[in-house]
Amino acid sequence: MAAKTLRNVLVPVCFIATLIVFVCVLWSRSRPERRPPPSQIDSLIARTRSGEVRAQCQAIAALGQARSPRALPVLLHKLKHPTANVREAAARALGHCGDPKAVKPLVGALDDKNTRVRFSAIRALGRLADPGALPALKQRVDSGDTLAADAALAIGKLKTPKAESVLLKALFSPRMNVRLGTIEGLALCGTREAIAPLEKLLRNPLAGLDPAFLARADAVGETIEPIQVAGPCKRALAAIRARAERGKPQ
Repeated sequence: MAAKTLRNVLVPVCFIATLIVFVCVLWSRSRPERRPPPSQIDSLIARTRSGEVRAQCQAIAALGQARSPRALPVLLHKLKHPTANVREAAARALGHCGDPKAVKPLVGALDDKNTRVRFSAIRALGRLADPGALPALKQRVDSGDTLAADAALAIGKLKTPKAESVLLKALFSPRMNVRLGTIEGLALCGTREAIAPLEKLLRNPLAGLDPAFLARADAVGETIEPIQVAGPCKRALAAIRARAERGKPQ
């Protein structure tokens, strides 16, 4: 009897707690980005000249959120800083600044010697969504390196119909990371043209993968399962079909 009473109390409490968490998550995602007021721009710019790397990075991040034209030259200058952490912070901030003038310098940062800087530059180009970044991101996808999947995802965010055709050509890449990134990119930009190729991949998710990649995975005891490709494929198809049903321009 006591157990039943406890259950009757706990069920609604758990439900209410779950509902509160869900509402809080939605609220946090819907909040506008906090931008520093214009009066603080000079102070933030001065802090980027600090000798302390952490203080510089914090000021750089705030300048990116400020989206002030006065911040752009500072961020571009910091993209060439000798310290990788500062360059990384500058790349991230340029993605938030919303200025198309940042695209060309960020494309240049794709050749940075530091992986984190290159990754941040790719993410920033995706956030800016400028079609001018497509050739450089395509080159990164074609290279098949460790950041190729991130580049494919960034391509999916670009505001150009050419993004889909680039991703469709990479969909059956022999490299698993490229294949997965391409699927995620198509989930963002794919039209009805992507449905048939995705369905074909779904029927045989591991077809055409690099034998050397499979051999290396087997050597370290890693099992490559079809679900690793099939799951993202199904989600991409669902997203594309949902857009088509809503009647969005294709």
